[in-house]
Amino acid sequence: MGQALSHHEREMSGMADNSHGYRLAKKLVLSQIHQGLGLDRTVPNDFAIGAAAVSAETVRFFLSLDMKVLEMITSTEASAMMQITNQLGPGNFRVGKVGRVYPEQQECKIVDLDNRGIGELL
Repeated sequence: MGQALSHHEREMSGMADNSHGYRLAKKLVLSQIHQGLGLDRTVPNDFAIGAAAVSAETVRFFLSLDMKVLEMITSTEASAMMQITNQLGPGNFRVGKVGRVYPEQQECKIVDLDNRGIGELL
């Protein structure tokens, strides 16, 4: 399972990765885990979650199983648009990051920043 986590960490750094170790782990081990969980009948490797914050440790656990968790945020009071905070592809997914702003679709603003740069998204 370390192969999958290493694969996704390389992708988070912006590098495309399809190493022999990852491909072998995916074929022999990870595919069996996915099949046992019934995930062979879903969209491969990508799962959208929302409604509550998820810890970086939880996201890394799922990445170690080759399951990319895409966090969603939305402001149902203002819009029905959901924003997928991370995208697929090398360099577009980061554990613990909010993602991109889409100014043509929705106005976003961060308020009450603390000393770590963390605040409330409006």
